Amino acid sequence: MATSPSPSQSPTTFITHLHIKKPSSLYANQWSISTLECQKVQKALETHGFFLVKYHDDQEQEQDECSLLHETFSSLNQLFNLPRETKLKNSSLPPYYTYFRTTVYETLAVVNSFSSSGQLLSFTQLMWPHGNQKFYETMRRMSGKLIELSKIILCMLCKSYGVIGRTELDHSAADHEATMDPLFRMMKYSAPLSNNNNDGDGDGDGDNDEDEEPILRLTPHTDQNFVTVLCQNEVDGLMCKSRDGEWMKVNPSPGSFIVLAGDALRVWSNGRIHAPLHKVMMKGKKDRLSFGMFVGPKGDKVVEVFDEFVDEEEGRPAIFKPFIFLDYLNFSLENVCRAETMLDSFECINSA
Repeated sequence: MATSPSPSQSPTTFITHLHIKKPSSLYANQWSISTLECQKVQKALETHGFFLVKYHDDQEQEQDECSLLHETFSSLNQLFNLPRETKLKNSSLPPYYTYFRTTVYETLAVVNSFSSSGQLLSFTQLMWPHGNQKFYETMRRMSGKLIELSKIILCMLCKSYGVIGRTELDHSAADHEATMDPLFRMMKYSAPLSNNNNDGDGDGDGDNDEDEEPILRLTPHTDQNFVTVLCQNEVDGLMCKSRDGEWMKVNPSPGSFIVLAGDALRVWSNGRIHAPLHKVMMKGKKDRLSFGMFVGPKGDKVVEVFDEFVDEEEGRPAIFKPFIFLDYLNFSLENVCRAETMLDSFECINSA
């Protein structure tokens, strides 16, 4: 259930916090999540383009959740402490699906990490030729949790809009698995005041950095996919720009996930959903670790406005023209300086 803003908070600065309980089935036509709860997801994504959520299962104890989070961040430290030449083996042709590094940021990614098709196991063996079963099991469990939550959120959105079973975003749609590409991404942002010996485990002295000005660690951008579900360690830094143009600090409580709408969801909803610009601003001596599930269409799939959001007679024409998702990924990679007007620059705006 979403909380209410305190008297000191204006509606524009209030960030929606939801608590989603895992349903008995991931198929929206078989669950008991109320329309009211689904409408809260819709409102949050239309207003700010993001929200915070706690997600748990009836059988899952808080201690188990904390243990999984601890093991995940411990595994991330192992991964990022590997030699650069090892991490460079995580390569692929599609943009954003490979190892990427700047002087202050690095990321690795695995497609379909939760499935039985073996991508996560192959990735683990690539990084650790002699094996690392603990890393594999931890990331399989965590990525499975993230893809579950991603599917539930997209189904809640479809239920709120009344399009259950008639769109690829609905997990119960027959072609869901054939059209979607979930990407599990692991990220590290270097602390502004860190030295070369900082291993990023969060044990540095960060208590004297309150007077420091935050430093940009990841430039403003939107995600190109449908929806992103993120989790971070105790180091804050994420900022999102709401629909009204306000930059908002996103500081989740421990164990909470951050949900962000992407450009493809903005197109699908004919502009009703806001895909927020976001950036990472950091200070102090602790590295920021995060991981997330980026759910988007397969590269060869067409992204287009869903029919239910178009009504020419009522003055609601399609704002966007259809486009191939991989074409947009390539364009985004080559035009990062146009982040705020990426879709406009891509010439998919329908001027007819």
